[in-house]
Amino acid sequence: MSSVGIKEEVTTNIILDEYNAQTGYFEKRIAWSELEEGSDLWLFYQITNFGDAWNKLIVTLTPSFADSVFYQKDVTNNTLIIMSRSKGEVSTRLSADRFDAGEWPNLRPDQDSGSTHFTLPGKP
Repeated sequence: MSSVGIKEEVTTNIILDEYNAQTGYFEKRIAWSELEEGSDLWLFYQITNFGDAWNKLIVTLTPSFADSVFYQKDVTNNTLIIMSRSKGEVSTRLSADRFDAGEWPNLRPDQDSGSTHFTLPGKP
């Protein structure tokens, strides 16, 4: 994968099969603090920085059924909730800044190679 900045991502399939009578949706709750150690989602959480109010956490969902699926970032409870009116499988792609992304600038001294179409200021 190529992206701007230093990112990490994880893809997984989840099953929406737990019905929440209060909300009227089938849900999958990803409680980041309660994940199985060593699992893909646990590792993703360990090596990323979601940012303030999780503004750097990107969630992409694709249902395997003919209905909409959406998510809620519950920052207070450290939980990502994926929901739909239908139950079924959802392909999930999560992306966030790597924990040390701030140490890696987007521009490098060798950035102005012939293939980038960009010349850094101050360079001939």
